[in-house]
Formats: sequence, C-alpha cells, structure tokens
Amino acid sequence: MRSDFLGFTGMKRILESVEKGSLSNQDTNFGNVVNALKIDIELQAGESKDLLFTLGVIEKTRFESIREEKVRKYQQVEQADIEFSRVKAYWDEYFSFTTAETPDANANIFLKYWLPYQAKVAFDVGRVISYYYWGIGRGFGFRDTSQDTIAVTISNPAKARERIQLLSRQMRKDGKVYHHFHGDGQGEFTYHCDDPLWFLLAVTEYLKETGDFGLLSEMQPYIDAEPASILDHMFSVVNFAKNNLGMHGLPIFGRGDWNDTLDYIGGDEGGESVWGGMFYAAMLGLFIELLKFRGEHESAEAVEEFRDALVQAVENNAWDGEWYIRAFGEKERRVGSKDNKYGKIFLNTQIWPVIAGFPDKNRLTRAMDSVKTHLDSPEGPKNVPAWKEIDPNIGLVTRCLGKEGEWSRVLSSNNLGYPGRNHAGKVQPGLGIF
Repeated sequence: MRSDFLGFTGMKRILESVEKGSLSNQDTNFGNVVNALKIDIELQAGESKDLLFTLGVIEKTRFESIREEKVRKYQQVEQADIEFSRVKAYWDEYFSFTTAETPDANANIFLKYWLPYQAKVAFDVGRVISYYYWGIGRGFGFRDTSQDTIAVTISNPAKARERIQLLSRQMRKDGKVYHHFHGDGQGEFTYHCDDPLWFLLAVTEYLKETGDFGLLSEMQPYIDAEPASILDHMFSVVNFAKNNLGMHGLPIFGRGDWNDTLDYIGGDEGGESVWGGMFYAAMLGLFIELLKFRGEHESAEAVEEFRDALVQAVENNAWDGEWYIRAFGEKERRVGSKDNKYGKIFLNTQIWPVIAGFPDKNRLTRAMDSVKTHLDSPEGPKNVPAWKEIDPNIGLVTRCLGKEGEWSRVLSSNNLGYPGRNHAGKVQPGLGIF
C-alpha cells in the first residue's frame, strides 16, 4: 500500500525500505496502491548493465498458460528496444491528430498531449478502475462511455463507431438504459434521468467528425426487443425523455442526474431536475439539427415542439429572480433557491441555458452575474456552496465537506462550460471564449 511505502515522511520511509532489504510484496485489488521494485546490482568502475522492467496485462483466464511466453519474449535488450520503438511510434501517430498553438507553452502541452492521453485512457478502460472505482462492481458507465466516445472519434473513428454500437445494445425499446453495464445484457437500471440523452451527443458528434451517416442504418438489438437502426434508438431516447416528466414538465430525477450526489431529491415523493430540462433541450437540439440535415423535417418539427416545451417549462417554473433553481423536491420545494439556507445557487443550471441556446438573453446575463457574485473563487466558480447540515431529501452532496467531494468544490467539467462575456458583451460558453 502507498501508505506503507511512503508513510507520512515520504523519502525517509523509502530509504527505510531500501535499508531493510525487502518490500512488503502484497497483492490487492483495491485501495491506494504503489508499485515498487527492488533489485541488487554490483558495478565495477566504468561498468554498465542493462536492466529491463516489463509491465503488462494478461486476461485471468489465460494468465497461467501464456505468462512464461510473454516474460521470455522481452528478456533480450534488442527485442525490448524494437518493442519500445513501436510503442513510441504508436503514440506519435495518436498525438498527430491533435494540434494546438497558443502563446502559452503549458496550454499547448495540455491540449496536444495531456487531454488526448486522458481521453484515450478513459475510453480504453471505461473509467472502471481507479482509486475510487475498482472496476469489479461498477462496470462501464453509460454516461461516461458516451462522453469518452466523443473524445476518441477524431483519432480512432472505427473504435468510436464500435463503442456507439455497444451503447445502443444497452438500451430498452422505451429508451431506458443501464446506468452501469459489464457487457451486453448485464447491467443495472438506476433511472438516472440524464443517462439516455448522452447517446444523442455521442452519435451526433461522431457524425459531424466522420460524415459516416451509414451508422444510422446499422441494426442493433435492444435489451428487450428485436434489432432496430441506430436512428431508431435515437428516437427511443426522445420517447424516454417525453415519458420522464413530472408535474412541472421537467425530468423526473430518479436516482440523480449528471450530479450523482443529488441522489435523494424529493425523498420518497421524488423530484424534478431543472438541469435535466436544460440538458434535454440541448441534446434534442443536436438531434433536431441532424434530422433537418437529413431532410426529415416532419420528425424534426415534432422533436422541436417537444424541445420548445421543455425550454418553456424551465422559464415558467425555475427562474428565481436572479438565477435558475436546481430542482424541485418534496412538496414542490425549490432546491437551489435564494430562500434556501444552504445550496442557494448551483453552477450547472446557470451555464446550461447558455449551452442549450435559451432565448432570454437578459436572464442568461443575470444568471452569469449571480455566478460571479455567489460562486466565484480564485480557482474558478464553485459548483455549489457546501452544506453544513445533512439533508436526507437532497442526498450525498449535503454530506460533502467544503473541500471534499467533487460537487461541493471547483470542478473542471463544469468550469469548461462556464460562460462569460465576449468582447461584444454577449454571453457565450467558456470554451468559445477560450
């Protein structure tokens, strides 16, 4: 474990491990771990030796049968040099799909290398193994996988296409999807209100990048029904959205939306997600654009009518005077309102009306001004001020201390969409300004 190797004193503990002559040699599949190797070498004056360290992964079912073969393969320095050159060539090609030239050298490295690398790692392992999520119980997240697919489309459209097909098979005909899945037909329905809509984003972004409209005709099965086209799956998502609305015409929360820590909004009565209404409007807007491009104007008009109704439901019910509230809870309780003791304002419901193209520019501007007033910090705007009391009818976010938990602090995914004023004074998404 990392604590055993580093302890509280860092280098001192490492030196102690060297002096003792042995490491703990523990096996584990959870926790905060560190890999460390210790070998003894004797060198004469002027002498040099080559050391080869090989790290690899073998499927458990094949481990015993091929591990010796894999180990022997890279015991020769010449063979290791050849393989290492191949690895370098692979990454050189991967990074060649992204370029950035700004006055800031660090920004260039961030955009050209760090972001594409993170995108690929997330895509390859589906965020299923980390310090927080160890992979065995969680599986692939539908929302996460949809987002990761977007990130690799530019560099490997074939893999992105394959992943979209995989996602389509995790959907029922009514548009509901597994929140987590381990493979076709193995997953968990949690009824997060946002999950299915991310599929629209994954497909439309893939089409914009590749022009591969043949994907829409690909036939893939539902969990509970015969195969249908990818386009039919997209219409199933629209039907899910239409059938998942509460008394204010906004999405029923379920176990959460993009903010998983709002997992008990409304308590036993349930609640509605204002952000969900904004998100639905944004994702449906992408689908409308696709339908119009294909000349399917009648279908586009029907979806557009639904989208406009969502926008109107937000405007009619969720404006709090200076910003948009976050949700409706039990007994129509307004969460993220100026009348609340804690959690008066949430960042997400101020930035997503801009992303979704809401028409009331005056409200958008006032909401941004409120973010500046109530949420801004030297590191960027916070997602929501932290609670100091647990609220069982809101959820985990009320158990997050001020500097603990992603949803009560500054979070990069939200700040990238944080709108600001451009030189003409117009409100626009933060990425556009960047």
